[in-house]
Amino acid sequence: MNIREKKPVTRELVLLDIKPQSFSDEFRRLRDEQDLMYLKGCRREVLLGRIDALRFLPENHEGVVVYTGRDAYKHMLTYVTGLISRTRGESQIVSQFKGAYREWHDRAPALATEFNRFYRSIIHDNGLVRNIVTYNLKPAFYEACAHELSQQTGADTVLVVVNSDKSRSKPDDLTENIVKYLSNNRKGAAQKIVFTHPDPQVLQNIYSHFLRQKSKGHITSEIEMRPFEKAFDATSHLQWMNRVYVCLPMGSNPDADEVMLKQWGQKEALGGTLIHLGGSKKADRQSSGVWSGDPLFNYVTPEKILGWQEIRKGQNEKIIEVGKKACGVCADIRQDNKRPN
Repeated sequence: MNIREKKPVTRELVLLDIKPQSFSDEFRRLRDEQDLMYLKGCRREVLLGRIDALRFLPENHEGVVVYTGRDAYKHMLTYVTGLISRTRGESQIVSQFKGAYREWHDRAPALATEFNRFYRSIIHDNGLVRNIVTYNLKPAFYEACAHELSQQTGADTVLVVVNSDKSRSKPDDLTENIVKYLSNNRKGAAQKIVFTHPDPQVLQNIYSHFLRQKSKGHITSEIEMRPFEKAFDATSHLQWMNRVYVCLPMGSNPDADEVMLKQWGQKEALGGTLIHLGGSKKADRQSSGVWSGDPLFNYVTPEKILGWQEIRKGQNEKIIEVGKKACGVCADIRQDNKRPN
């Protein structure tokens, strides 16, 4: 009886990494005529299949990088692990990869079945790399770093001095993003979020927006709003606030700036942390006006957030390089027709 030896999953493998703007009708025809797997992401579109498909590669393939064999396996694994995604280490790409394989199996069952070992190998090795490397990646977004520096706990009641967009009817991006970090189902989500703003109508508009978010399940914390003069009263409401996040740009409302500094100065002895995020525009993320004087106690400046963001990015880049090497090791082992452990 003849026993057919299984070939390495890297053999006869080709992967085309295509910039979205370069994914022309010619590549769609190549995908369909050669029964290639198709994976679409926000920064790249990927075609994968047998290496003989390269014979039909369009002459004009600017914006396309071709990987074969071991390099194709390494690139796909690096992509699936999220190490080259915009959000480093994101897990959504794994679901996209699984969905792309299911679609491939529906469209070209014979070829997809032939690549089933490749598919299972990527899923297995993705788990290895994530458990060993990707797990250590931390969000390096500005709002994520502000949230981390605040050392917020799940028992905290937090106060957010919101800012609106130009329409004055919705929160600006900075306010929207920091609320996501404060409220979502994550470690340290606030028990309650209190919103305030010097303008009562703006406050009502933004609070209504977050009420709708709450009704859709996008916000898990309790929420309420308080008039600015009550929220920033050190003898009453302010003293119960463990964390205060200011999204209102420095100098945009000088009277409010004076009140916040004065009342926080009176509240400092009771503990808590004040975090000033500066504003949605990068130019606003530097101390100015009354905020550029002597630093308050338990106060996080925009500059400190930016500094921590750079440190976090540097830490992540080192982890990403280790992750890429791990993907290369997995590809080498697969090329030897073995299974990484």
